[in-house]
Amino acid sequence: MQYKFCLSSTFQRLCTWCACLLLAAAAMPALADGTDSGTVVTNSVTMSFTVNSVNQTANTSVDFTVDRKLRLDVTTPQTDWVSAVPGQVATSGSSIQFVITNNSNSATDVVIGVIDQSLQQVDGFSTVGGTAIAPATLNVWEDTNGDGVFDAGENTLGVSAGSYALTGTLAEDEQRTISISIDVAGGAGADEYQAYTLVAAVANAGTALGNDDSGNISPGGTAANNPNLKDSVEIVFADTFSGSVLGDDEGFNFNTSAGTNADDADFDGQAANASGFRTRVALGIAKHVEVLWDPITANRYDGAGAATANNPKAIPGALLLYIIGVSANSGLDATSVTIDDDIPETLVDPGNTTAEAPANINMPASVDITINGSPVTFTLDAAVVANGEYHVQDCAGNAVTSSTFAAAPEVDDADLGACDDGDTGYVAYVVTVDDTVTP
Repeated sequence: MQYKFCLSSTFQRLCTWCACLLLAAAAMPALADGTDSGTVVTNSVTMSFTVNSVNQTANTSVDFTVDRKLRLDVTTPQTDWVSAVPGQVATSGSSIQFVITNNSNSATDVVIGVIDQSLQQVDGFSTVGGTAIAPATLNVWEDTNGDGVFDAGENTLGVSAGSYALTGTLAEDEQRTISISIDVAGGAGADEYQAYTLVAAVANAGTALGNDDSGNISPGGTAANNPNLKDSVEIVFADTFSGSVLGDDEGFNFNTSAGTNADDADFDGQAANASGFRTRVALGIAKHVEVLWDPITANRYDGAGAATANNPKAIPGALLLYIIGVSANSGLDATSVTIDDDIPETLVDPGNTTAEAPANINMPASVDITINGSPVTFTLDAAVVANGEYHVQDCAGNAVTSSTFAAAPEVDDADLGACDDGDTGYVAYVVTVDDTVTP
């Protein structure tokens, strides 16, 4: 028995259309960008046709599993060096922050590397020169609220440069803030600086991944170019080099916890950024006092400002010279510098108030004061120190100006103006040791 099948032109066109559809489906990639890894994507196709007036259908499907696209990004909110104060302690001092964002299509473990970049400039920061801060201790912690302050309950990762695993895993789009603060020696000078690079790498169980399945390698890893199996989840590194010299991962090798100082590479499973500290020595202030005259010994200085053989004492009725000296040596400008000084009750009536006091108070020509460990010389203008006034030489070296004491008496908002690096200024006044007779 022979069977003869006749296909109508309509059915032939239908089959041709179905074949084209299948070819197109095979040629077009599935739109899985952003799809969670491990998701099973099913593509199904159904064909309908008629044979001898009987409707028939056929269908088939193909599955694949979405692979892991791993990408971390590291940013920092700092746009310039963070001020570090001499004497600050790491657990309470100023800090730098790094924000790690998981831009993968799956959750991932993360390990970080902290690299000490002593005397390195940071891209985009002010150029500085000098010596390294060289702190003995760091405080590296997961900054839960991102405020840059080490709060109770926040997790300390370590106290030195090195490699650390973050707690838990980072979900897709999750961000973590890592903060670093440092000890600074009390004798640190101005404009010492210290840079740090923070590297974040995708990991498994606290160990950085050494490679992906597409031949990409992390520093210290070994290449593995594996086939794509449709039923399994392969890993692909998706990070890219940002183009900065200091501020990317510097080739950090998590196997040895060391930075190679090499430029970052595309698709190496890690990314980073840099920030740093610069010491800011605040305006130094010191106070000097000496006895100019007492009613028994007389003047310590002659009228030309030179010392005499007299050594007056601070007895009641004696006249005391006070100098409040200010010195700026931080490399930074300070503005709106004012001085307030409450004068003790035992020091009364500025100027010549006792009957025995000379008509003219002889002043020294200059006074040496140690500020922030350095000697500073102030040249005085003896002629302007008069009864009931304090006298200001501003930080720009402008002519001495005089102001009347406020009630008490006291120095009230003595204006030293702007104090630039290397500038000095002072406030000077003369007072009398109280000689009021107590009943």
